[in-house]
Amino acid sequence: MMGRMLRSLKTGFATTKELVANMWAGPFWLLVPFFLILLPAAFLFIFLHTVPYVAPFVYTIF
Repeated sequence: MMGRMLRSLKTGFATTKELVANMWAGPFWLLVPFFLILLPAAFLFIFLHTVPYVAPFVYTIF
């Protein structure tokens, strides 16, 4: 269970790292403030999704 959670977090962080690197290198640096607001929420949902006891409650919120 812990291994699955760590793999999921690693995948989420890798995706975030790639997104930020591409935005900074290209003409999309104006979107950085937008993603600075969304990334903490995304990290929270990624973490909550990996915890099996909390995941059903996250789905009922939305």
